[in-house]
Amino acid sequence: MYARTPPAACSRSTKQRSGSKRFPAMSSSSSHAGAASPGKRQPGDEDKKHARKKAKKEVNADESGDDGDLRFTMEPFDCGKSLAAILRTAGLDVARGVAPLAVESHCAGVDAPVLGLTAMGVPTRVVVVSEIDPAPALAHLLHHQPEHMVPNIAYGKRCQGPCLKHGGKWCSWQSTPRRDVMLASFVCTRYSTQNPARHSKAYDPIQEPGQSNAADTFFEVRHIIKETQPRFFVLENVDGITRTRGKGKGTPLDFMLHDETFGLLALDYTVEVVSDCRGTRTHLPQRRARTIFLGAHHSEKTSAVTLKKTFKALLKISGKGPVHHIDSFLRNAVSADAGASDIGGKSDVEHVQDEIDYHQALKKALQDAHNHEVWPDGGKLPALSARPSQGVSAPPGVRARIDVMSVVLGKSLGEGKHPLADVSQSMDRLPWCTDGTVPTLTTNSMIFSLKLGKFIHPKVLARSMGLPDSLNMSFLTVSQQRKIVGNGYIAPLAAMAVAAVCKDLPPAVAAAADRASASTSAGGISQRQPPAEAAAASSSRPAASISQPASSHQRPAAASRSSQLPGDRAHRGDG
Repeated sequence: MYARTPPAACSRSTKQRSGSKRFPAMSSSSSHAGAASPGKRQPGDEDKKHARKKAKKEVNADESGDDGDLRFTMEPFDCGKSLAAILRTAGLDVARGVAPLAVESHCAGVDAPVLGLTAMGVPTRVVVVSEIDPAPALAHLLHHQPEHMVPNIAYGKRCQGPCLKHGGKWCSWQSTPRRDVMLASFVCTRYSTQNPARHSKAYDPIQEPGQSNAADTFFEVRHIIKETQPRFFVLENVDGITRTRGKGKGTPLDFMLHDETFGLLALDYTVEVVSDCRGTRTHLPQRRARTIFLGAHHSEKTSAVTLKKTFKALLKISGKGPVHHIDSFLRNAVSADAGASDIGGKSDVEHVQDEIDYHQALKKALQDAHNHEVWPDGGKLPALSARPSQGVSAPPGVRARIDVMSVVLGKSLGEGKHPLADVSQSMDRLPWCTDGTVPTLTTNSMIFSLKLGKFIHPKVLARSMGLPDSLNMSFLTVSQQRKIVGNGYIAPLAAMAVAAVCKDLPPAVAAAADRASASTSAGGISQRQPPAEAAAASSSRPAASISQPASSHQRPAAASRSSQLPGDRAHRGDG
């Protein structure tokens, strides 16, 4: 595995739940009947303190990333140039001889994969899109000009519905000819470890169809794949799908792949999964992990095993470069005021109520900081007029967390450091980073810079995800822009996943990738196929282009399993 990032660089204070295996029981510092006074050391206190720190460290590392010691650069990031360099190193020219990709996209957002492919020089034709949120739907219509857009994924399986592209007119479309690739980012709410319920033993993120709108999006995606039979598919979700559902239930990923009724492997596809895909592996300061599903129809010469091999080779090449520090995206940044809040003018009475709410929230934030042992020894809040939240247009609870975090991270200011905190979340779940990367973004994230004393504008966060400046979000409110970014997809990561569909690795590069996988897998990681056999299989397979489909009767031989690297899983469908 990659070396774990020290919590000092990227951390999350974590709410402890009594009786939970993952969150050991904690004693509160508040006095109550039968409790020892906070100032008096009791027998066993050191053991309890050590247990608390150990549990917090494990969760911080699990949630924040396994990126190890990162190398940073202050050079401006250019998505197109970065991807071109990676593909050139891999010996791929995906744009040459490739007809426009016929793309179908669901739960699309602003479709970062298409933006990444455009930067890569790959032409696309977006046939059908579904997006329920009006803000990203408008941005998508503006930038991609899809042939049809519907407001709900359920219309996708019917091949008809109210079309936003045509002013709400009821449109229908054909599922043939088959799409070259189907993209989908099904709703992650139930699987994300940012969801507090996810840590409860009684909570099961998997629900039967019809019981949860959030869970239903996966079933809708699978149904569309079954009905429309795209040549390839690339699905994306949070890494929380690799976490257990509960004792004896496996993980959501196990269900999505292997369930006899609803699993992807019950379809006529080979499927490979690569998890722990992070923006830091594509030169971007984004630590949030994603799991990518790569699927190839059995009629294609290119199997999912080959897609995975190409994708992982590109990730490996990309991961050798430095990460662009968040400061490199702040050059020519938009106004700080625009990134703060949508709050308008308030009456005197509302201002008084805000101050009352602020002090109540501050008391809770301080108590949480002490309970979770992140408050520094001897730490003191400055006078009210000197606190960083003064002059910031934000809700009282957010202002309180800004002031508390300014003390918690006060010693993190230094050369190369840039402490950022997502102050939209309560102190018991508050994520922060200090090394120049960005905390995990959500649809409500408000990233505050303690170095600059202001919020990081959503436009800057969009840049840090590889989204181009040409993505116009100026017609949206700041809250809508935050939601688009928090719901987004790392553009270079998405583009590399789809690039694997466009072209196979050259035999020499494929063999090198196999050798790299074999050397990384040494030390207890099971190997599904000897590297020599994998290299021979790759060398014997002719390079395929998305513009040259195999005939329907050309079924590949049973796809061999490639060596596994930490953080990825290999699966094959039985057809």
